[in-house]
Amino acid sequence: MANKSLIIHAIDCKVHSTGFDAQVVESIEAAVSTAADVGKASVPFTGKIGAAVGAALAAAGTLIGAVGDLIAAIDRAGDYPDQLYLSLSNSERVNKIWPASQSYYEILGGQIVRPNLIIPFTDAIDINFWEYDTGSSDDFLGRLTVDTSHTGGVRYQVVARPSEGNVYVVVYSVEEEVSSPVSVSGNLLWYRHTGWSNGVQGIQGPQQVGTGWQGFKSVFATSDGIIYAIQPDGKLLWYRHSNYQTGTGGFAGPQQVGTGWANFKSVFATRSGVIYAIQPDGKLLWYYHQGWQNGTQSWAGPVQVGTGWANFKSVFATSNGIIYGINP
Repeated sequence: MANKSLIIHAIDCKVHSTGFDAQVVESIEAAVSTAADVGKASVPFTGKIGAAVGAALAAAGTLIGAVGDLIAAIDRAGDYPDQLYLSLSNSERVNKIWPASQSYYEILGGQIVRPNLIIPFTDAIDINFWEYDTGSSDDFLGRLTVDTSHTGGVRYQVVARPSEGNVYVVVYSVEEEVSSPVSVSGNLLWYRHTGWSNGVQGIQGPQQVGTGWQGFKSVFATSDGIIYAIQPDGKLLWYRHSNYQTGTGGFAGPQQVGTGWANFKSVFATRSGVIYAIQPDGKLLWYYHQGWQNGTQSWAGPVQVGTGWANFKSVFATSNGIIYGINP
């Protein structure tokens, strides 16, 4: 069976968990059960994705808002947000897929988050909602259940648990497996592998964060959203993607921080502004861009740290001085 991708477009917190109002939560679950499919999913909303997501959120809000005592439930919910995270496991903190850069995402009733989270699956998939708790076991908040019959259009489900008093609306779609998007040449696309620390599948994005990147000889990055680009004339340009953690637009630069970089066979970086360059004769040079955080022209190096590096097909680095070379 062909793989599919579940795309979670939006999570709308109607009522964050309180431990109360179980009857209200059960009433909301009953209100949406008339449209029951796998996981009690809604009918599909079609059209352009943004409009379809908006229509699904509005429809869910209208349906849930008609349930008596909902406003009172929100009023009694208090000011303590859910510390929400999503996982692919029935066990707490195992196979967490969102959020990637922190343990949880704080959310209150009436707030919406748009993860744009892409998770590949084959037949069916369960996304478990948890509330992080530093003092005791995490609380299970409910489950989003999706299968391949949900392909076509945008749908919503209610994720709720009466014993916890929470109500979430999840807006999603099921599409053919997302690998690399068709895009205009030179668009800079942002992705986040939410399971980078444990190898769990889950890709957030793509989100377009820039244009006009096709003309560079080479592009590479170091820490904290700092990106370098080498022009054909050898000028080294510095950029800072201010919103690199969220994938929204916002760049500082370009600022020219060097010249003569077009003559290298390969250039790559590790963390905190350390850059390596391989000369055509195989010499490996070390540079430290002391101005890596603000784009000023302040350098240490070059220092020759090796020879014989011209024969590799590809060379790249990770943190702490680890360098990999691929033989032809």
